[in-house]
Amino acid sequence: MLKLLKEFVEVKQSLFRGVLIGVLFPLLVSSCATSDSVSESLDSGNKTYAFLLGNFDDKGVRRLTLDLESNELRDDGLVANVRSPGYMSLSANQNHLYLVSVDEHKRSSLAHFSWSNNKAGFDLVDKKDIKGISACHIALSSDQKQLAVSNYRSGDLELFSMSSSGSEINESAYFNNSKNLGGVSRPSHIHYANWSQDSSSLLVADLATDELLVFDAAKLSDKALTRKTDKLKPRQRLSLPKGSGPRHLAFHPVLDYVYVLNELSNSITLVVPDENAVYSLADSYRLLVDQVSSSADKKRDLSSAIRISSDGRFLYAAVRGEDSLKVFNIANDGRLKFVQSISTFGEHPRDFNFSSDQNYLLVANTFSDSISVFYRDQGTGKLNYLFSQSGLIKPSNILAFDKYK
Repeated sequence: MLKLLKEFVEVKQSLFRGVLIGVLFPLLVSSCATSDSVSESLDSGNKTYAFLLGNFDDKGVRRLTLDLESNELRDDGLVANVRSPGYMSLSANQNHLYLVSVDEHKRSSLAHFSWSNNKAGFDLVDKKDIKGISACHIALSSDQKQLAVSNYRSGDLELFSMSSSGSEINESAYFNNSKNLGGVSRPSHIHYANWSQDSSSLLVADLATDELLVFDAAKLSDKALTRKTDKLKPRQRLSLPKGSGPRHLAFHPVLDYVYVLNELSNSITLVVPDENAVYSLADSYRLLVDQVSSSADKKRDLSSAIRISSDGRFLYAAVRGEDSLKVFNIANDGRLKFVQSISTFGEHPRDFNFSSDQNYLLVANTFSDSISVFYRDQGTGKLNYLFSQSGLIKPSNILAFDKYK
């Protein structure tokens, strides 16, 4: 009997060891593979990357250097002198920087800076007051002749055109959504505007009215607009589910898919145009299983930023409150498949962006005054946390910048 019992115990131990190996070995291999991927990236690729950082403070636009050899993110100092720079946009050659900012009297303005090799920084070229209140986003058209400014509190969209020399900015059109709703006035919070992939349409997200407004871009050109006589009118008003709160859009780099990040419902809506450029809702995806929904709670879950990798294979979204990043794979038909959820290792991630080669992703954590650095596996889309850099006051917007290293 003792002999049988001993054999039984030995068999159980053997089986247990087998289960452990079967469960743990793949995890170890995966962990080693991720570590090896990072090491290979360091060995074969860039070891330093440059970024521009905007903030909700008087620190101006800062240039950051990500140094992977020393594992640090250096603040290289001021490159554009402006108070409280919010969202920014760079020209294709990175010689021109456009941004919206707010002064000490809460007045918004649009500024245009030009790169100076001599001073290794940007010089102010032109500055224009913005009619609306709380300018929160800026976008540059693909032909680099127009700028779209979104004003959150007043629900305005303002278009600006560049002179032929590119040195002067002039307002070319204005649209207020709260005053263009069939004679019925209601709150409007325009949070984002940008041109479609083929530049045929200007898409505008209104967080308060739960709408996606679509304008005919051909009617917004310099030649088509006459400031005194023309009024902007959307070609289409696409309604999203009530309470969605559309905040930002992400455009697929190759296909016609548009992804709407909904701040209040913490979801992503897939929007697709037909052959006549009429957009419709195709699908929706939740970012959170459980969420804090009380508006009185400082830690309320609110989605903040969305970006797509340059190869069009992966979508990333940030959620404040839960302070997390969500990763999705993009199928050929535009549908999303969940890949990963990972902490931002900082509080209140307002923005994030890729390095110039897409190997790294940096997150601007506003409340913790920090930037978190992740390695991005371009094969799987997954993120691997590397480190965080504190002491960067109220970071709000981040862009890859390789004009100067």
